[in-house]
Amino acid sequence: MRRIGDETEGKETELPRSRTTIHITKRAVMILVFLIAGILCTFNGVRSYYREYRYIPLEHLSAEKCKEGDYVAGMVERCATITVGRKVMGQSNAYSPSILKTYYFYTIPMNDGNYIRLMLVDEDTVDEMEKLIGGETESVRMEGQISREPVPPNTAWYEQSEQIKNPYQDVVPEVVIKQISFKKRHEVLYVGIMFLALVGLYIWQNGLFGFRESM
Repeated sequence: MRRIGDETEGKETELPRSRTTIHITKRAVMILVFLIAGILCTFNGVRSYYREYRYIPLEHLSAEKCKEGDYVAGMVERCATITVGRKVMGQSNAYSPSILKTYYFYTIPMNDGNYIRLMLVDEDTVDEMEKLIGGETESVRMEGQISREPVPPNTAWYEQSEQIKNPYQDVVPEVVIKQISFKKRHEVLYVGIMFLALVGLYIWQNGLFGFRESM
């Protein structure tokens, strides 16, 4: 007589297999966005710190040293001007890439006798430049990055300038000193570090993108 259980003798008992599932939630997608933003901001911030450390003093700038991307900082003491009637003008032209932003161009001498255009966006700096032209102040602090010119020089304005005899030779072509703020570039690095810290805190508390095992 066959006993119960004889049929199962010699057979391996199958255990339930664990299944690994990955749950990606909307919050995880948001964290991924924060991660990418944090990496980009941190990279740009570190690069700005490096360029700022190697900035070119404005009084040492020459046509040969005008390399696109380099940082420049120093005090502006002179500016090319024209005279219209009784008014002395130093602003050659303006450029508005958007409704909310306008750049104002001034032209300053370099230590090799050539000139380069300043591309100012800060209204306070523009006011200080006008005071410099009017003799109300002796110098203006300038921080900038050598960038490709967005618009060509206003040659009609330069032809009226007493300081610049030949605008096609005396003014450095294709590049300008675009005004930036070193302090604001530092803030980009701090924002990047904050984003990465938030991502690290989320992963430490919840796992990577909600990864967990289920039976």
